[in-house]
Amino acid sequence: MAQIRKEFQKYIQSLDDEALKEELMALYTKIDDVKKHYAMELGSDADRQKLYKKAKKQISSMFHIGQKPRKRPRIKKVKEILREIRTHAIFKHELADIFLHASEEAVRFILYKPNTTDAVYNLAKSGYENAIQLIEEYNLEVTMGDRLEALENNMSRNHDLQNIIKPAGRRKNKYL
Repeated sequence: MAQIRKEFQKYIQSLDDEALKEELMALYTKIDDVKKHYAMELGSDADRQKLYKKAKKQISSMFHIGQKPRKRPRIKKVKEILREIRTHAIFKHELADIFLHASEEAVRFILYKPNTTDAVYNLAKSGYENAIQLIEEYNLEVTMGDRLEALENNMSRNHDLQNIIKPAGRRKNKYL
């Protein structure tokens, strides 16, 4: 892998400006991940919000069909959506919002069907922990504190989820 990287760096350095621009355009037109990266990097706030709103809707649809819960949620697809968002996310507050949403949906499903699979519980836990980490690391308590508190209140209504809640005293920021 290191050898390929060295070869790639040599190749890029050998190109002049015009050839480098052509190479970037070829990558942009051929590879969807490059398009998504530049859409996130160079796109407007409205474009990014549209993408995040779509991702949230997709996550919700993996747990519910309309307002009716699915018999079995599509956890694998939720994880794929989260993985994709994580690789393309630029702003951490948007990433924390997505993790919080995934955890909220998982907890909502668990409260409706407590005897569900471990995968749903694990998703609720990992989404919650990732959101907490980002919220603390980037001081997002003001914007996300209410949602986090509501999520913790819902988690406290289920015996298995009570153990996951991180008490405020053990957090870096005790005001969260």
